[in-house]
Amino acid sequence: MRILLAAIALLCFIDAQACQIQLPERIVLSGAISNHCPFDQRDCSPASASELCALIQSQEGSVSLNRLQAAVGDQVTLLSTANNIRIERLADLVKATFPQSQDIGMELNAAADGDIIMMNAASELEIKCHPCAFNGAEALRLNVKQFGGQTRNFNFTAKFSVHVMAAKAKTTINAFSTSLNSDQFEIVKVPQVAFGRYQTDLSKIKYYKPNKTIRAGEILRETDLVPLTLVRAGDRVDLLFENQHVRVKSQATSRQNGGMGDKIEVWNQANGKKYRGVITDHNRVVVEL
Repeated sequence: MRILLAAIALLCFIDAQACQIQLPERIVLSGAISNHCPFDQRDCSPASASELCALIQSQEGSVSLNRLQAAVGDQVTLLSTANNIRIERLADLVKATFPQSQDIGMELNAAADGDIIMMNAASELEIKCHPCAFNGAEALRLNVKQFGGQTRNFNFTAKFSVHVMAAKAKTTINAFSTSLNSDQFEIVKVPQVAFGRYQTDLSKIKYYKPNKTIRAGEILRETDLVPLTLVRAGDRVDLLFENQHVRVKSQATSRQNGGMGDKIEVWNQANGKKYRGVITDHNRVVVEL
């Protein structure tokens, strides 16, 4: 009997010392996990709280309390007034508030109160920015209006970087290779570190060769390419006169060498006139009317 009573007392003591964590109805994640886990806790070790915060950090949307409980195990008891916890990310809220920032890279610092902002389900959020250019460092402010009228404000700084599409090499391409084709590259989104210098148009990549070895995974820049010679002096070329309404084709003789996009002089033997046009393909020159 004494043993039984002792066992019951031990179980009651263990139950009394069980880790309990109170979760809010709504959570906004502002950044990476910090050492501070802001949830109300009772009899919890730092490790238990950190594990829960790491779990919360990996979730998004409406997450059931039962699902979170199953994930943390029976050593921690989760308490909440809601059956489902709404978990949101500040970066997503910013992009939803300012559609012009959706295709822009963004790095947020931690909030003044840590990386997790707690509120009730009926809370209203308002996000303001300055100067709202979404390029470089900007100040952000999150205003949280709680049910009942209480307002809390959180200040952030955000680093925005405009992204552009650019060609990335799938395989290594040797210097001065003349076998460039679009299958050797893929179009990816990269920060606008050197805007205007990235190669973005793969439809004309066959008209160029690399002036250096392009490694697999390297972003292709315009300065990495030199144009192939598409027209040589003395060659017969197709001469096209065109505008948005008319296109007339003739023949001419090139008076210069040139590559894609170069403007060269040609001579039309039919009328004895000289013209300056732009090279658009092998032995093809276009004169805009």
